[in-house]
Amino acid sequence: MSEIELVVLGLINEEPRHGYEIEELIEKRGIREWTNIAFSSIYYVLKRLDKANLVIWELKEANRGSAKKVYSISKEGKIVLKENVLKILSTPKFGGSILLGLANLAVLNNEEAILALNTYKHKQKDKLKSLELKAQSPKQAFIKEMFAYSISGIRAELVWLDNFLSILKQKQALI
Repeated sequence: MSEIELVVLGLINEEPRHGYEIEELIEKRGIREWTNIAFSSIYYVLKRLDKANLVIWELKEANRGSAKKVYSISKEGKIVLKENVLKILSTPKFGGSILLGLANLAVLNNEEAILALNTYKHKQKDKLKSLELKAQSPKQAFIKEMFAYSISGIRAELVWLDNFLSILKQKQALI
């Protein structure tokens, strides 16, 4: 499932929505800051989700006369959404994927979220060790700095993960 599909499915999971309402939420929540989703792609994604039986829709009368398709998540859609959120939250990937997982955290219970984030954390620790070893061999300054950049980003993320996991463990009803 693409990030765009996951964004749209996650917003529909919150409550039934029509296409323009999805666009408004994407704009309002700043989702374009961490994922690449154009206004024109929302309706294309809705059609793909419908074809995959991940959403269902019904026509509802609009204020200005024409009816709008209002989309709801299907049972299969809920399963696929949850599987993908668990995968994202437990698999490190450079970029915005962790934010996509966090944006859909409500589909998990606290225990699932903690387990997924702990898995993510352990994978990041392994990646950090590997990068630290590789960073010892280059002689060129710019290559060393490439490693330093990645290493400092992972270290910062690990600090954030420890803080967030602590919050999740303390507040069992956060999600």
